[in-house]
Amino acid sequence: MNAAFRWTALPAASVVATAALTYLLLRDDSSPHSLIKADSATNSVAPDHFEASGSEVLSLEKPDAMRDPSEYAALRLQEIKANPGQWISASVWQREFAAADTPELQREVLGLARQIGDGPLLAVLGQALASADYLVRLDAARSIGWLHEEHLAEGIAVGVGASDPEMRTEVMAIVQNAPSGCSREIMERTLSAPAEDVQLQSVEIISERPSHALFGLLVDRFQHSAGALREAINDALENVAQQRFASSHDAAAWWTVNAARFDDLMLPKAQ
Repeated sequence: MNAAFRWTALPAASVVATAALTYLLLRDDSSPHSLIKADSATNSVAPDHFEASGSEVLSLEKPDAMRDPSEYAALRLQEIKANPGQWISASVWQREFAAADTPELQREVLGLARQIGDGPLLAVLGQALASADYLVRLDAARSIGWLHEEHLAEGIAVGVGASDPEMRTEVMAIVQNAPSGCSREIMERTLSAPAEDVQLQSVEIISERPSHALFGLLVDRFQHSAGALREAINDALENVAQQRFASSHDAAAWWTVNAARFDDLMLPKAQ
């Protein structure tokens, strides 16, 4: 888990986070589904307040909540409403998911985490993507699209690291539709992903949606690429530069001289 992903244990900084979660959960609408996709100001307890190794861990020895998947969300929401501060820890959500011993319960835990906000969802995302159940993995991959823009790159980085190639394809479909404001941060992560299929699809996306910032990113990545990825990047650079580069040094030199000739969409500026 990214070191920046932490909720601090109560007193000072997390008092605000606890108040936000309490407000969210004590609203008049009692349906669990009413928590989904609320405004970003109310539908998340920010991951910045998470503490993955916090000492305040809720006991999971509550068989009633885990006995019937159809009742899980309602029972857990009652507990969270009664004591929201106990749930301000990534480790609580991770232990909750680990305690779910059936695919049905895993999906319920994932769904509840998604409803509560970005922090809980990011906490269990890696576990859900590693589930033995296909539908749990698929739900996890598609859940990344629920993340707010400021946490989207982090979720995508987890998603493209999934061992299941089909789930990586699902995540890359989210990348294709990502807001332009976070495109560079996202593409930096996908181009550096361990799976070659993710790297190659990233180059393809950049080629289809060229921008000044992303072209510069390809030039930078060219220096650290090899094999099929290097060839794909060179193809993408050639489409704009109208020449093939023998080395990353040549590509960087060309970009240094010619970068100012292109606008934000990599169209030549009027002379």
